[in-house]
Amino acid sequence: MRSLGTRALRSASRHTPSVSSELPTAPTFGSALAARAGCYQNESVPNVLIRDLPPEVHAVLVRRAEAAGQSLQQYLVATLDRLSQVPTPQELFERLEAQSTRRKSGNAGRVGLTQAVADLNDERGDRDRR
Repeated sequence: MRSLGTRALRSASRHTPSVSSELPTAPTFGSALAARAGCYQNESVPNVLIRDLPPEVHAVLVRRAEAAGQSLQQYLVATLDRLSQVPTPQELFERLEAQSTRRKSGNAGRVGLTQAVADLNDERGDRDRR
């Protein structure tokens, strides 16, 4: 029996009709069930790839995920979700600054956050120079 070369196989595959293009695309029972359950595996969601993760860090995360009864992915998603809910110091300063500028000017004796921080830094600088 003679073997077909790769050129012949490529040529044959070009002339073979695609099965997927002939079939109508309709939602399957599984996808409808997944959507109803709130599972969106087929949805396009952002992914994060972390390179050069030290093995010690990975081991700690795996242990914590196991202790929580979660997969590593579930644990990391929950941890990153909690982390995203905590404002950074810069976000807090911006929020406080926005609140102070919204206040009416009738509040005598009040200064903006930027000015208060500058005054505090000046005070600390004077104290350190003594």
